[in-house]
Amino acid sequence: MLILDDSQQTKGSGYYASGPNWKLISHQSRYPDLGTKRNAATKLAIKCWPDIDAIAVWDDDDIYLPRHLEACVATLGDYQWGQARHVLVEGNRQFTRMETFHPDIPNSFAYHGSWCFRREAFELIGGYFPMNNGEDVEIADRALRVFGRSGEVWRADAIPDPTYCYTTTGQHLSAMGPGGYEKLGRQKIEPVTELDISWPEDYSKWPIDDEVLPRNW
Repeated sequence: MLILDDSQQTKGSGYYASGPNWKLISHQSRYPDLGTKRNAATKLAIKCWPDIDAIAVWDDDDIYLPRHLEACVATLGDYQWGQARHVLVEGNRQFTRMETFHPDIPNSFAYHGSWCFRREAFELIGGYFPMNNGEDVEIADRALRVFGRSGEVWRADAIPDPTYCYTTTGQHLSAMGPGGYEKLGRQKIEPVTELDISWPEDYSKWPIDDEVLPRNW
């Protein structure tokens, strides 16, 4: 896992830390937009691990259960890119399944945090465009045109439950409207003096409700 900090929250520019299967790099200034930041994180990951052949989106305000990468690998064995058809949402210390698609719109899969790409596919389509609040829709549109339908990240026949949770706490850019990225950049951030690369609690023990909610469009 490559963790890119462009807020200088972790001891300032050029700070580097690593542990088992992860590296953190602090950039000297904030990237101008989210698409540019995602591309930078991908390039750094490839520089740190030159032999990687797949890229998984990993947003810091969501929850990824232990078998998420396994689900991505299974998907990318057959497809150039993957999107989840079902994800989890959290509430009252439990998870509920939610559909990510619009029943009347083909290939309308939301929740970009669950997506993954083969490295060669990501590089072929040129990565993300330099933009906010829509860089995910834009790259999905290009991937659809070039590669066709995405593979399904998480299938019940392979892994019992969805592995990605969209958290309803925190500040999601998609809910902040125009200028959300800039607003976040102006917020005061408390420095992190000690790194703790872990969950605040063991989410793998939370129960998963059998109900499946439709996405609220």
